[in-house]
Amino acid sequence: RQVSRRASFAGMMDMWRPLAARMWPALLAMALVPPQARGALGAQFPAMVRSAGHDNGSFPEFYAADGRLDVVTSWGFTVVTLADNASLMDAQTFRTDHPDQAKAMVKFIDHISEGNFVMIASKGDVYHGLADRVKEAIRSCGGESIDELTFRGAYALLGRKGGEALAEQVSEQGDGPAVVASVYGRGGVAGVDILVQSAGFSDGNFAKIFLNGDELGLSTGRGWNAVFLRPDGAFLASHVFDTYKNGSAELVAAIDALEAGSPVIFAVQDDGSTLSDGARAALTSCGGTLLQNLDWRSSYALVGIKGAGAMAEAMAAPGEGAINVTTRYGGPIGSFLDMAPVITTTTITTTTLGPHCGFYECSMTGLVHREDAALITGSGDETCCEEATLGVVSLVVRSAGFSDGNVAEFYFNGQQVQVSTGRGINILPLRADGTPQRLESFDTCKAGAEELVAFLDALPAGTHVVIAARDEATGNLTDEARAAIEACGGSLIGNLTYRGAYALIGEKGGTALAERVLPEGAGYAMASAHLQIEADVSAASKPKCPARVAYPPVSGWMSNGQFELDEGCRYSLFEPSGAAMCLAGSWMVVIGGSNTVLMAIRLANMLAPEAIQPVRDGATMGGFTVVDVIIEGGSKVYGVARKLEGCSALRQDQACKAAIADLVAEAPMPAEGATRITLFSAQFWDHALTAMETTEASGHSWLSTEMAFLVQVSAWDIYCAGMKVSWCPRKELNDASLSMQDALAQFKADMDPVLAKLEDVCAPGQPAGQLGCVVGTTTFQNPAPSRIPIYAAYNDAIREAIAPKASDTLRLVDFWVMGQAMPDENILGHGSPALNLWNWQV
Repeated sequence: RQVSRRASFAGMMDMWRPLAARMWPALLAMALVPPQARGALGAQFPAMVRSAGHDNGSFPEFYAADGRLDVVTSWGFTVVTLADNASLMDAQTFRTDHPDQAKAMVKFIDHISEGNFVMIASKGDVYHGLADRVKEAIRSCGGESIDELTFRGAYALLGRKGGEALAEQVSEQGDGPAVVASVYGRGGVAGVDILVQSAGFSDGNFAKIFLNGDELGLSTGRGWNAVFLRPDGAFLASHVFDTYKNGSAELVAAIDALEAGSPVIFAVQDDGSTLSDGARAALTSCGGTLLQNLDWRSSYALVGIKGAGAMAEAMAAPGEGAINVTTRYGGPIGSFLDMAPVITTTTITTTTLGPHCGFYECSMTGLVHREDAALITGSGDETCCEEATLGVVSLVVRSAGFSDGNVAEFYFNGQQVQVSTGRGINILPLRADGTPQRLESFDTCKAGAEELVAFLDALPAGTHVVIAARDEATGNLTDEARAAIEACGGSLIGNLTYRGAYALIGEKGGTALAERVLPEGAGYAMASAHLQIEADVSAASKPKCPARVAYPPVSGWMSNGQFELDEGCRYSLFEPSGAAMCLAGSWMVVIGGSNTVLMAIRLANMLAPEAIQPVRDGATMGGFTVVDVIIEGGSKVYGVARKLEGCSALRQDQACKAAIADLVAEAPMPAEGATRITLFSAQFWDHALTAMETTEASGHSWLSTEMAFLVQVSAWDIYCAGMKVSWCPRKELNDASLSMQDALAQFKADMDPVLAKLEDVCAPGQPAGQLGCVVGTTTFQNPAPSRIPIYAAYNDAIREAIAPKASDTLRLVDFWVMGQAMPDENILGHGSPALNLWNWQV
């Protein structure tokens, strides 16, 4: 009783996940043995392992006998060994994508004594770099399903060294945690393998039940087809309850007559949605958790224990196909002091559907998700994608509550929309051409309902919206908020429950193109649709954007190859000849990191084909300190790219600065109409200051030409101080004790002297007062949603620092916002040639 109360309290406090809180007290009630009696009973005790991959919470948990084991875990495989009395012997975690760690895990398992109990769980993503020798080590503990593990999947094993698995599960990305429970014992395990198949009227209209591989010769029919087993696993009875025709009384009476601990198996055929409240309560007592979402003619299967919980459960809406669930029930092991029999293997919510197209991102530009992607089992371009069609937009939305992945994700034309979502209801409105606008998040768990209503009410009729719930969205989801979503076609929003999942593709004042809702524990809700749109081809008639202003407009979207700006204007476009005329007789000074390097290469090669070839010229990140080229008449007439000794990513000393000055001074005198492009590698602001000071002090005759500066510095500070990457060259920045607040303060302090120099040299009448200067935010890098706040903090610091100095000649170009307009033009965090060409046009 004490342990059961503790489990209940822990469940309320979210220390134990909801599933553990439901299952663990039942296992304890049936199998808990006093510690002093365990040795005499052959080491019989209950155990459970829970594992979640990257997208489902990223955690491993271990339980044995009296409760949760105090095990420190991290990314990778955690291996736990138990003594015969359920005490913890050892626990270690191994990051198996590192060869040394993989070797260490194999050695650790090799030294486990034959017959010892072993628990294994994964955290994060262990699929990449999973060596065969690690798989063999896991197999030596009974893990025969380890080959089924896929990208960001979850793996849980209860096994015995040198023996078979007592329980094992592999869960696909997005399918929820892998959960296994069993009773450890030195004696043999007698059990029943159970397979249940269900198909609603539109998906095959059948119900089948298999025990130990043999199909039972049942006379099935419409409604709830049931098989009841005795506690020892022997067949007891079978029934067909046609609740549509005969009501629910017989179903309730049959369940009430069963003794606690009895295994029950249900498979719905045709339709099982007609249920009284008493019937739903009776089925819930057998482990049913998905009943509130059971629609007309849905498929549904359940294997449960009366009074304990579900061993396996699954449901599919009409049109989503038949479902299978598999699990294993074991009878009593030993006497257990005449206690009730126990579940020897429990696999929660197991289906055999495999990978799902709703989790697949089309791999090539020009491919989009199929219209029915949310309903298709499979992966790969051939199965999940198709060629894009002019005038048709492909949309996919994924939602998961706190216990099932905790995400809200949106896909536009086969690619994920990179937005930062939040708890509650996330709404992505679409423009008339189908492209996404700005995402809005409303924390309807605690507040936000009024703001949600106001936002949806303000949208014009006919606006398409894509909506996804994340974490928990019902705490303050008022009737008015639900009505506002219903006005966009959300007919199922009333069914959304605590920490459930909800996905909608709808239209303001119209109906849903696709909609799905699922309760907590049922996994991801996904919806997909194709939207017919009308392309906007009116860009040529729009007024020209004011480019020579402090903040040139860059917020917009790409539509059929056109950069559509929110301000309703367009930029004058420069072909190579026009750009050459504009920049003739000028000195372009470009300062920054890898994305700035790519911008400089793009500019040089636009003015003179092959002016800079990174590999040929050594103009690769880390391969140079300064690149200097001069172009005349469409050809490169001078070029040097040099890595200077003593110049590194650390703060530059006087010797380095002198070497840079000497290199800058090597350039020949300017010829009429020539354009010089000097690229300084600057990972940090002090490097940029060196570049400014070197240029200013060069005394070169190029100082008399029209000059322009482009400075973009932030990425390395983000990696070092924001993300704490191990390869950061400046250890003071990735020191764990350096807070984000202090890191941003240092970032601004290093930036201030550079902005002060730019304010002087870029003022009217000064060397760069004609062409002007640009300070840029970080190039949009399509980061993981969890990292977007880090980028936002540094970009905001740049915006705040330049605000009092910005002018017509010292401009802020928001490369981050501009890159969001064309997220496909990004390769491993770097802007493509097309994006950089647009950057230069602005």
